[in-house]
Parts: sequence; structure tokens; C-alpha cells
Amino acid sequence: MKFSNLLPVLLLLTTVATTASAQRFSFSNTPVVDITGKPVAVNKYMHVKGSPYIYDQWLPGEVVTGDGKLHTGMLLKYNIETNLLTFVYDPKEEPLKFAEPVTAFTIFGDRRMSFGNNFPKIDGYGKDSYYEVIALGKATLLKHYRQFLKDTRSSVDLSMTDGTYVQTAAYYIFKDGKMARFKPNAKAIQGALADKSAQVDSFLVEKNIRFENEDELKKVFDYYNSLQ
Repeated sequence: MKFSNLLPVLLLLTTVATTASAQRFSFSNTPVVDITGKPVAVNKYMHVKGSPYIYDQWLPGEVVTGDGKLHTGMLLKYNIETNLLTFVYDPKEEPLKFAEPVTAFTIFGDRRMSFGNNFPKIDGYGKDSYYEVIALGKATLLKHYRQFLKDTRSSVDLSMTDGTYVQTAAYYIFKDGKMARFKPNAKAIQGALADKSAQVDSFLVEKNIRFENEDELKKVFDYYNSLQ
């Protein structure tokens, strides 16, 4: 799917789907593997604190495949560490991977989280890397999560804990077909949204935007994307 065709797919996920398919999603019965092809032992990490998943539990979700079809009725888990999405219909089942490429998906946890891929390469992340879509439009604000294991073993007893999962995140802007890393502050926003700088500057002052607050940051991009 081309980058120019991605926004309608994400719009589909970020609005309420009233005609979603409830049919069982096709799957591959081959072992679940990560993006390098190595087998993944889902839910079988040993001697590790924390979790590589965006949510530890199986949660309802929606999936859009490369052909633009929306599928519902499954439970999803997204592994940040391996960039791997798996699903089940019953939490007692073994995790399954998708047979078709997944272009976008939404997980309904304590908040609605929509993800998409097929964005231009940047910072070592390829077209298969998933980004959370924070604000959608002419300037799309994205958030990329990274999960890594930090060695936290005791110097006295190395068998106590192998490591602890640590999560980090970085913002990116997808605009005019290009990706750019984005650090939320007034200068960066003025540079990224320069074509509407006067309106954006007024909005920042009027709303007293706190850039460290993601909800308020989203309002800035939603406002910009609403301008003609």
C-alpha cells in the first residue's frame, strides 16, 4: 500500500466502524515468529520483570489488512519489542499470527490506541514498523514505542532477575510524504507547521498549550489539520 493510500485506512480505524465484518479472521498455523524469523515464545518469558506488550492482557481489537478490509471479533496483543501483532478468539487458545499483512489496527484498552505502518523509513525503522497515530491529517502526529531489556540482576545472586523491560517512546511527524522526528516544543511545532504559523501561534497562546501533555499536543495538530 502506498503512503498516499494509508490515511483513508487509518481514518477507518480512528472512527466508529458501523459495518465492520464479524467473520473469523484467517490465520497462519505456522509458529509465531518475530520480524527476523526467529520463533517467539509468547507469554513464556522467564526471569524477567515487566512485559514487552503494549497491554499484557488480550483485548478486543480491529484490524485492517492490506486490501483495505476491516475485521473485528478477535482479541489482540501487540509486542513492542518484536513489533509483532498476534490474536486469538479465546484467551485460552495459542496465539496466532496474521496470514495477511496488517496495515493498521486498534486495541481497545483503558483508552483506544490505533496503530499504522507503511510509513517511510527513519531512524532504523522500516515500513513494517508500527506507530501509534496520535493525530491524523495533513500533518500526522505519530508515536513510536520501543521496549528493551535492562540488566537488573543482583550482584549477589545473578539468578534472581535477568532483566526488566524498559519502555521509551519518540514522536514523529508524517507530512508531505516525509517522516521527521519531533520533539514537542514551541520551536519544533512552529517549524513543522510553518505554512500556518500565524494561526498555530495564536492557538498555542490562546489555549496555553503544555507541550509535555499529549492530549494538548494532539489538539494543536487537530487544529492545524482543520485549517483550509
